[in-house]
Amino acid sequence: MVLSQPQSMNNRTYKIIFMNRFIDRNTELDFLERKYDSQGSQLIILYGRKRVGKTELIKQFCKGKDSIYFLGDKRGTLLNLERFAEKAADHFDDVVPRVESFYNLSKYLLRQISDEKYIIVIDEFSYLIERDDTIPSVFQVIWDESLKGKDIMLILCGSSISMMVEGTLSVKITHLAS
Repeated sequence: MVLSQPQSMNNRTYKIIFMNRFIDRNTELDFLERKYDSQGSQLIILYGRKRVGKTELIKQFCKGKDSIYFLGDKRGTLLNLERFAEKAADHFDDVVPRVESFYNLSKYLLRQISDEKYIIVIDEFSYLIERDDTIPSVFQVIWDESLKGKDIMLILCGSSISMMVEGTLSVKITHLAS
């Protein structure tokens, strides 16, 4: 636990407490580890209310594993695509690829990833869906044509429960490894 210096607001003094321990997520971590240890591709859709620890769960799970993490935002498909391409290039110590779609970006990622198990995380995926209702069908194509059958774990995470359910779970995905 980290205590900040006292802060003043409206003539009141507050101490902000930041928790830096990861508590009580063993069940969820065990689930992710079991899926990770399974052979073949894994698609995990993780959603829930804001501030319940989804991002920290994913980051703890990815520690020590080959993975790339991207946090989406509400600025639209093209800006998120550019940011993800920049992050990927930095991650792989490469020049930023010229990509025009998430499909092209997935091809770039596959070229960079070794034959070992690899985790791709897109956090706040619901923000992407919110701004572009074609995103679920694009990711269905990515999954079916590029990622399915590879030793890849794709984690799509979001806080907008309705957007995640309607945008990801309602799209027919032809292969979900159990």
